[in-house]
Amino acid sequence: MGIDIYMNWDDITEDEKNAQITGFSTTSGHVGYLREAYHGGPYATETLVPEAFEWVQEIGNLMSCAEMSGTELPDDLLDLLSRGCPMSAETLQDRLGSTILRVRERIDKVYPMTSPEDADLVVSSYISFVDLALEKQAEGKNIYVYASH
Repeated sequence: MGIDIYMNWDDITEDEKNAQITGFSTTSGHVGYLREAYHGGPYATETLVPEAFEWVQEIGNLMSCAEMSGTELPDDLLDLLSRGCPMSAETLQDRLGSTILRVRERIDKVYPMTSPEDADLVVSSYISFVDLALEKQAEGKNIYVYASH
């Protein structure tokens, strides 16, 4: 079990979506995917994209309310909600420094046998994730993040 963070953007292609299916890679930020296993905190994803976790909880609440009232949410609304939480690339960039500190703290605490080279790859994944968000937003695309946990 773990935490999976997916980035979506306007006009994302099927190839781009498929590239995010990485077999739980912790080094695939460049395609818009971050992964942390549930081996203990701290969790860097919660530092980078706390709104994504809130988004998933709110969707669950909305669906529960609809179910309790005997109604169904329209498919187009469900599609929109499933894209993820709208996110600013600048916000991600502002949080990157504290996120990298959290990544390093997590590696030291939870995975102390990790080589410096492997730790650097994980850190680079978060940097690449933010760089991708900046790139897509510079292209005029809206950014969304979704947490699966």
